[in-house]
Amino acid sequence: MDLLLAEDAANAQKPSACPPAEKAVQVSQGSSVTGCPFSAVVENETTQTLADGTHIQNTVKVLVYRDSLGRIRYESYAPTPAGKDAPESPNFIQILDPVAGLGTFFRRKMGLPRVPA
Repeated sequence: MDLLLAEDAANAQKPSACPPAEKAVQVSQGSSVTGCPFSAVVENETTQTLADGTHIQNTVKVLVYRDSLGRIRYESYAPTPAGKDAPESPNFIQILDPVAGLGTFFRRKMGLPRVPA
């Protein structure tokens, strides 16, 4: 039993293949990271200043998910005025599957998915 505990202690000290949560995670169509699933909420706030000095602030929300096989799902929501909640359903969903070599796009108003050729 002491040997098993020693092996478990040694395994616990091996560095993780996944990047630490505090560091930036790059998710792109060209890369495939397996064994490191994650999910994230990305919010991008923009401010536009018009010629008359009026400021227009918008927030764009994107949910990002990656499973342990490296498949990635993006859910993009329509821009909303700063401080307002995003719509309940995304207006665009993209699924990238490096395992199958496919990407699929869903648009809320169009209904059916589109798989690029």
